[in-house]
Amino acid sequence: HQAVRTISAASSGIDGMTKLLQTAQGIATSAAAESDQTRRATLATQFNTVLSQVDELMKNSGYNGVNLLNGDKLSLSFDPKSTSATMVIQSSNGSAGVAGSLGLTASRLGVATAANSTWTNGASDTVGDAGIKTTLTALSTAISTLRIEASGLGSSQTIVSARQAFTTSMVNTLKAGAGDLTLADLNEEGAKLSSLNTRGQIAQTALSLATQRDQQVLQLLR
Repeated sequence: HQAVRTISAASSGIDGMTKLLQTAQGIATSAAAESDQTRRATLATQFNTVLSQVDELMKNSGYNGVNLLNGDKLSLSFDPKSTSATMVIQSSNGSAGVAGSLGLTASRLGVATAANSTWTNGASDTVGDAGIKTTLTALSTAISTLRIEASGLGSSQTIVSARQAFTTSMVNTLKAGAGDLTLADLNEEGAKLSSLNTRGQIAQTALSLATQRDQQVLQLLR
């Protein structure tokens, strides 16, 4: 259960990050269509604000001290008697170094903040246009990367859930088997008890009739 919740937290984080990057994508697209350079600069500031929240959301996507999006690793063992029945889950951008030192930050996804004048054109150049185009390309790549990460987490969650369901089924099977060995069939035992009671009643009736007959014989002899 804890492993599934850890993966779910990471998946939810990726969903949120993707939506934020899509919002940033919309801002950059608006800037590309904007001819007023002052408005472009304002949009760049908005873009940076949204981008900063991508990192914050990523940092908040952990569960029980494990954040798969921030470089942490989740190691699972499905069978303590087997060294091969194990699984390690970790984001591709957190596959090296100390846990927590890496992760799916905006910069590691290839999206940089819009520095001053990055999105604005000069009097005789189109530097801003090029800058916005570069940003849009980076955003598209970052969103694709997150979708791949989401797919990987989905596959991992399916495996963990399947193993969990299998373990639950096996526990129930073993419990049922133990019950067959130790618990009596209530219907069968009830039938046996009813039969014994009937036999007892018949025996008591027969004994009573025999006693009455003996007493009648004695009365005749007197």
